[in-house]
Amino acid sequence: MVLGNKIGKDPIHDRFGEAERTWDTIPSYYRDERPGALQAAVGLKQLERIEALNGARVRNGRFLDSQLGNVPGVEAPTYPQGAEPIYMSFVVHHRRRDELARALRSRGVDTTIGYMANCAASELFPEDTARCPNAERAFADLLHLPVHPNLSEADRAHLCEAVRQAALEVGP
Repeated sequence: MVLGNKIGKDPIHDRFGEAERTWDTIPSYYRDERPGALQAAVGLKQLERIEALNGARVRNGRFLDSQLGNVPGVEAPTYPQGAEPIYMSFVVHHRRRDELARALRSRGVDTTIGYMANCAASELFPEDTARCPNAERAFADLLHLPVHPNLSEADRAHLCEAVRQAALEVGP
């Protein structure tokens, strides 16, 4: 990728005034170490639970799908035909996302805006003036709702009712 006139330069390190790192300057423990016996044992034990954890996420996600599809102002996720989402996260769109998040928090529901960023608007790339409307919308509207495996039936019901109430309070 060519960024402005900085062909061949690392824009991140350049922007922050850091020296570029080469492979030989990275400490060997970052590149040579394998997991120790304890780490491997913990990882293998967790793999025994992965189907149950994923199953719980799917159950929780499907419940949210069934309850939140018609909440005014809340755009629930959609999936391509034949897709089987694993629901690592449950992301909704709302034009007044920050207000919705505050209203949900006041009802005991913790949310996050996640890690999405509109890279086109980043100060790291001032030479690039392209607009990315979909990225802008995603950055402004996306809200992650809890869908983790530890949600109980009561938690799911409370979450959905809180989203309905908060959406009515905030408006579309």
